Amino acid sequence: MSAIAVSADTHGKSSVIPKRNQTMELCKFIASFFVVFIHAPFPGKLGGLVDCLARFAVPMFFMISGYFNYQATSRQVLRRLKHILALFLIGALFRQFCICLSIELNGGSTIAHLLTVIPESDEIMRLLILQIPPYTGHLWYLCAMMVCYLIFWLFVRFQEECRANYTVFYVLGGALFSIFFALDVIAPASGAMELGIHMRNGWFFGLPLFASGVFIHQYQQQILRIFSSSAWKLTVVIGLGMLLSILQWDSLGIGILPFGTIFEVAALMLLMISHPQVPFLGEKAACTLGALSMWIYLLHLPLYLFFRDFFREPFLTMFPKMGTYLEPLVIAAISLVAAGIFECLSRVIKKYFRYAARRK
Repeated sequence: MSAIAVSADTHGKSSVIPKRNQTMELCKFIASFFVVFIHAPFPGKLGGLVDCLARFAVPMFFMISGYFNYQATSRQVLRRLKHILALFLIGALFRQFCICLSIELNGGSTIAHLLTVIPESDEIMRLLILQIPPYTGHLWYLCAMMVCYLIFWLFVRFQEECRANYTVFYVLGGALFSIFFALDVIAPASGAMELGIHMRNGWFFGLPLFASGVFIHQYQQQILRIFSSSAWKLTVVIGLGMLLSILQWDSLGIGILPFGTIFEVAALMLLMISHPQVPFLGEKAACTLGALSMWIYLLHLPLYLFFRDFFREPFLTMFPKMGTYLEPLVIAAISLVAAGIFECLSRVIKKYFRYAARRK
């Protein structure tokens, strides 16, 4: 994923760097492991703490997607929407493959299972309205992202013949975020019923963050200049946001998005934009890390469930004291290896199709 990034110094000056944003690719890679630790948690308070800190990952993914869709044409948006759909189908098929493998290893019938896979009408409606996919719950993010892309495509398509004006899109994102903030942050903090799971969809969670990514791209130079956003200031804001999230988790509990994470992710986005290069990371390595992050997200939960069914008991027997602490790290390592294999296969398939297209 490439972009024209802005590098700002402490005096507010900026320069355009037309290269892949290596910092974003690295952050996406790190964030993918935090997603693993949400679903394969550490035990006790450590697990709760890591889960709280991991809540920055998905908002960051939505923001980055919005950032790179600034000034995109309707054709580009539609192509990216199809790509997200393809990733969803791959993730869903891999989940079913792991389930069928588990059934066969346990002496069950794969055919009998596949006959029950056809979703009921209520499951279809939950998928369309709430982006809760049957059998593949962790892929809700891709479903929510498709909603974001679809609405953004309609918005861009409508303005195709005139100069794009994102004001209405920003107002829509702000209004939806206000509802999300009231129900996911303020209501639980005041002792009301938690509604977070019902807000975790493309409408109230995805679109506001996607729109904020577009907004940050459009006004990045002004934001960095007005707030004199040097690296150390942004790092302090990130640290304070994390601390605020931890305090909320330890006292009031958290919903989908801890209060401090809002400031943390915004500052992180500005830090990644203003410092797009990582000294020890090259263009090729950054590209690979970005690709691996998506594969880790797609594959980790089916792999974890498979591990839990067949290997967890002997693993905990082998490491009776530290097993529960090591298990998330093992799942992360397995997911990374699997991601590497899938990325290699993906590149081979792409090369084959490019070669076949040239032959024609």
